[in-house]
Amino acid sequence: MADLPDYFDPDSLLARHWQQPLCDFAAPPAPAIEPVAAERHAIHAGLLMAIVAAWWNGNLRGSRDSDYPSRVHQRRADGTYLGDRLGDRYLGHNIAALAVDRTGRVRDVDFNHNTIYASTVQHAEARLIRRLFDIDALDQSRHPRDEDVHVARTRLDGVTIFTSLESCAQCSGIMALSCLPKVFYLQPDPSQYLVAQLMHRLSDAPAAQHVPASAFGFPAFDQLKAAYAHFQRELAEGGYFWRSTTDPQRIAREPEITAFLCTDAARDIYQQAADDFQRMSCRFPHARPGADMAPASAAAAQDVLTNQEVLEDARQFLAYAATAARRGTPHFN
Repeated sequence: MADLPDYFDPDSLLARHWQQPLCDFAAPPAPAIEPVAAERHAIHAGLLMAIVAAWWNGNLRGSRDSDYPSRVHQRRADGTYLGDRLGDRYLGHNIAALAVDRTGRVRDVDFNHNTIYASTVQHAEARLIRRLFDIDALDQSRHPRDEDVHVARTRLDGVTIFTSLESCAQCSGIMALSCLPKVFYLQPDPSQYLVAQLMHRLSDAPAAQHVPASAFGFPAFDQLKAAYAHFQRELAEGGYFWRSTTDPQRIAREPEITAFLCTDAARDIYQQAADDFQRMSCRFPHARPGADMAPASAAAAQDVLTNQEVLEDARQFLAYAATAARRGTPHFN
């Protein structure tokens, strides 16, 4: 076995785990989550899926002159497919991230916009983190809390992120630099090789802990995992995701998770979660989080929402996000 490079501290976490089998290290058991906290997490996970459902767009390879056999329920009578509200453009992947502060209030949401900006760095989590720092900088400039109004915040340690898809290396790194404590993801992504979890386990200054939504009993996690596995099998057995109706030689068979997130199967799961969110009622309406989620000071604790207030705040945010928020960017709707 290769030796640890000599520039690493021999007492670092990486050094201590260097010879440990990957299978024992990469996927630790999910943390226990007490029922009051689980209900709060389910509210925000449902909100995120409702926002994605409201802005659903599956036209990954265009709408006109296209055949998507896994999108028959999104097809219009004229043969084109449902997409954005102004036509048939593709505005980005159905992948989004939501930020919640320590009180339980929603801070903001953003989508993956690689396609809009023709850039691979426009992932939902990365965009959201940048937006949160911009919001904080504006707030500090308008309402100074320090003698120097130009003091920049470098930490988001009071924020929890909910992301619809397990984070990539880029987003995991950005979230680690921002000192986020925890990220909940609603669907696993095997193409990311558990990088976020590995980063958390190996960081001496801990990167965000990435927790599957199954840890708080969110049913869409297993539903999306199973539906994606079925999509992969269909393509492996000779199916295709997309084919040009004008040039049959142009065909897409790759079982990418971004393609799956355009399908009727994925849309149905998101819409069911959105419907469940709208019907949701709290088992613990007057409860506030336990010690594992509570703010550090008694003064801050006074601002913490009850679970019922969290649900009301989330529904108000959905009304905003489904209309005025314009899918995370002011340039497209």
